[in-house]
Amino acid sequence: MAQNITLTNGVAAHPTKAMETCNRPLLIQYTGAGSPASTLVQIQVEVLEKVNGSWLYIKKGSSLIQGRDSSSPEATPIFTFDISSILKSGISRDVDFELFNTANGANGISRTGNSPISATYNVKAISWYVDELTGVLTLNDTDPSVDTVTDSLFFCDIDVPDREVLGGVYSNMLAASPFLSTWVLDNALSTSGSFSSNMKPLTNCPSGYRRVIPSNYPLSLSVLANNSNSAVTIECSGKDDNNASFNLPLLTGDFVVAAEVDITSVNLTVNDSKLFNLLTDCSLAGISSGDISIYLKYSTYPSRTWDFEIVDKGASTNSVFRKAPKSETIYFVNDYNVLDFFTFESHLGVAHTHSKSSFKSGYKDYTRRDSNKFGVSRGKTEEVLTLNAVVNREVSEWLSELYRSTNVFIYEMGADNVGRFCPIRIIDGDTIPLPQDRNNLEQFSISFIKDTYIVNR
Repeated sequence: MAQNITLTNGVAAHPTKAMETCNRPLLIQYTGAGSPASTLVQIQVEVLEKVNGSWLYIKKGSSLIQGRDSSSPEATPIFTFDISSILKSGISRDVDFELFNTANGANGISRTGNSPISATYNVKAISWYVDELTGVLTLNDTDPSVDTVTDSLFFCDIDVPDREVLGGVYSNMLAASPFLSTWVLDNALSTSGSFSSNMKPLTNCPSGYRRVIPSNYPLSLSVLANNSNSAVTIECSGKDDNNASFNLPLLTGDFVVAAEVDITSVNLTVNDSKLFNLLTDCSLAGISSGDISIYLKYSTYPSRTWDFEIVDKGASTNSVFRKAPKSETIYFVNDYNVLDFFTFESHLGVAHTHSKSSFKSGYKDYTRRDSNKFGVSRGKTEEVLTLNAVVNREVSEWLSELYRSTNVFIYEMGADNVGRFCPIRIIDGDTIPLPQDRNNLEQFSISFIKDTYIVNR
């Protein structure tokens, strides 16, 4: 016999369900049908992963068993599962630094393939029923399961504000308005050029704020496409080696492909093989200005720009770059689960905190001045580093993501001139994340320790 359950509230009913986040409830629902009636439904969640060069669905978590929803009738029972916590265990944070050694390809780097931060999932469902002859609750494990694999379900790990989700519970990435969720590049692109100007990559860094990036440092931008009807390119503007202005594509193909559901990144590491690879008459040593702007473009409609200033931290031969030998660049996984960065141009403050554990000895020689009744069993010295920057309140609000991030790094150049991501733990800071006036300047600061720099004595 069949499983006597059918999948309901899937992609067919909710087209925006194609991409969802595992940081909100992610519901799968089945309806009982036929005879005998289903008493319980058991599901197994799988995630598509590459294993030894082949794409396979890998089981995640344990099987879930659910009785019918209390609001549903016995004749047509409904079974609802929240699988968000299981899927969260099947996706990683954006800390695979191989991204910065990966060639872009024509359309950038798919994040369901290399360095995955989005993936396809499948749910297999089978039913339990009461056998009419024996009256025993029986698992139907002989008939084919009811799978969602043909429903093309994708998920990621993104924090979606409540204000950007409508009341429907079966599509947790549904935007309330395109002007709120301009980071979701969806079907609205095909209907409005004015909307295209509000497109943005997966960062909350304010558009038009010029971030400092040292030459040869890692840089990437990512976008989320959700069944867009239109293609989007990524382009760059600045001054080339001949001091002429340019506006040129950074990829040979479209950054967002029509009808695609994916998170896509582009490797823009500040060197000739990545950022300047496709820019005509542009080289790291020869460009006439360190100021560049990067933007998305649909048809003839460009988005706002994300601006960068390339500076010299001691490894560049381009004399036009501003010298910034004391700058320190912090990378962090932001609210969109992609690697973001900010460069502090202040001096790096260093302080040392000392602590010790003491014990009471059982003997003291009072005839000797150097005899002590207490001994030290363990001492520890921590090096506390401090960085600060003067920013406006809008930038300060964005940088408050540093405090929420569980993955923060400082980028350091070694004696071999090779950069490395050193994990750090932020222990203190000062900012105003919910400002009233976004134009006033204020100091933003963080204090942190390097995970590899704790010295035990």
